[in-house]
Amino acid sequence: MIHDLYGLRQLLGPPDHVASTELWNGGLGITTVLAWEDGPRCAATWVELERIRHFQETLEIYSGDRGVTLSYPTGFSRGQLSTVMVRGIDGEGQSFELCPAVDWENPFVAQLRHFHACITQGLACRTPLTAARHDVQLVVDITRAGLPT
Repeated sequence: MIHDLYGLRQLLGPPDHVASTELWNGGLGITTVLAWEDGPRCAATWVELERIRHFQETLEIYSGDRGVTLSYPTGFSRGQLSTVMVRGIDGEGQSFELCPAVDWENPFVAQLRHFHACITQGLACRTPLTAARHDVQLVVDITRAGLPT
């Protein structure tokens, strides 16, 4: 879920607060709602599949007339690309779906290549340490919101 939290911060800025969190399935599942003061809400669920080798990560963002879905089929297999689907209503009121092409390189591999370049070539990290600290604090806040009071 950390990739989704990072993506949301990049798109919407950091959430103002954790509206709710439920820890379930013995802590192997978590559902949380994040809130921004200007209205957006994010409902996020993460589930650890103990006995099933399956990974799927999907980020969906909707507005009044448009939606974007980003899907990562797996971070660990070659040749399985991420997909982007854009849905909406055009100027004439007709529904549409677009699947723009995405880079061939697996995003998890690209992330590791960038990290390697930061260390070996002194390339600037895309996420400054202050932003990474925010992401870690958000995970802590999400977890605390799900603990019994």
